[in-house]
Amino acid sequence: MSDETLPARSRFYTPGSPEYTTSFADELNEEKQRIELGFVNLETLIAGGGASEGSVVFSTDYPNEFLEGVGFEAIEEYLVANVTSWCPALPADCLGASLDRFCDRFWLIGGGLVGSKRVYYSADGQAWTQIADAPWGSRCFHGSFVYNNRLYVVGGKNGLFGNPAYTDVWYLYENPPGSGVFAWAQAAANGGFGQRWLMSKPVFFDSKWWMVGGGVQLAAGYWPGTSDVYSSTDGASWSLVASNQFPERCLPFVTVHDNKLWVIFGSDLLSWWQYLFFGNAAAYMSSDIWTSDDGATWDRLVQRVTNVFAIGGKGIIKLDGRFLLNGTLAFNPFNGFWVTNMSDPDANPPGRHWYVAGNVTGNDVVGTMETVTHNNEHFCLRQADLYKVSFSKAPIQTFEGIYVYKRTT
Repeated sequence: MSDETLPARSRFYTPGSPEYTTSFADELNEEKQRIELGFVNLETLIAGGGASEGSVVFSTDYPNEFLEGVGFEAIEEYLVANVTSWCPALPADCLGASLDRFCDRFWLIGGGLVGSKRVYYSADGQAWTQIADAPWGSRCFHGSFVYNNRLYVVGGKNGLFGNPAYTDVWYLYENPPGSGVFAWAQAAANGGFGQRWLMSKPVFFDSKWWMVGGGVQLAAGYWPGTSDVYSSTDGASWSLVASNQFPERCLPFVTVHDNKLWVIFGSDLLSWWQYLFFGNAAAYMSSDIWTSDDGATWDRLVQRVTNVFAIGGKGIIKLDGRFLLNGTLAFNPFNGFWVTNMSDPDANPPGRHWYVAGNVTGNDVVGTMETVTHNNEHFCLRQADLYKVSFSKAPIQTFEGIYVYKRTT
């Protein structure tokens, strides 16, 4: 094929190279993706959706004395500053395990590719003690929360590819209090939420516990996400409060802020398989934010946030007016923490602009999930390790490593 009939980009490559193509359709699709990525990055960085009016400039240098001398300063955010492998000797597979702080101990429960009944505790997160297996069925990706001196386990599924998902609710308690002896009791054989896994981390709001989304079985091997919102006054019996108020999703981040429930991001379960086998999850992920003051009626705050293509998980850290999301299935290779400043004067509405805050380690398909903050220190669970993560303000960079300066005078 002559140069004149080749797509323009292929004239600079040789046949056989990954960049070479003879298809104008391929070139067009790649160009569209490049433009979309550039638009989202630019929209984030100028904090105005397309019109910087000279307020933002980019630099490969930091610090840049010239820009600083004419009234610009580097935009800073809380980024991952230090990551310490706190306990590399956790069980080999903690995929979908829960992590909580209860009775002055960390608790690691369940998890694993095929689910488990394992129960571990640790005072410091480094030296762990395994106690007897739980009396319930092996599970992973269940819900967990601490309430009234009990550690609750809600739903979950018998392994990533197994059946069934569970309808039950159990709780762990210290018996007697202060003895260091722990026992399980079943709170409900049927909690009222159906066979459910991959739900949000339950949160407490308006004197109730709230749980959002998750996968339910509609047919053999088919586990789509849902838009269900459940509440409970006692942790055992759950009632459906809302459904179809927003698109279906698994693993949404749910938190309480400004006297409202917030649902942030999440994924349809299909994105798991897309990511695992095809490396393309973005089309199935939700980059939106919804809020509610009663759990029944929801308003879309942001249709699509900037700079986040796909992210789901359970861990939210609140730090100095920021949300730091500890996520998985994020847009490869940025699997880890994302940050937004809820007081950003340029973000209208709040939560619109997000930045990559950094990875915990590596680029696993399933990244960090559960997060516990204890004594102002942040601990994050990743499959076979527990990490202690600290944050500090630092200049943000684009995906390409370019620093961003904003006019201040």
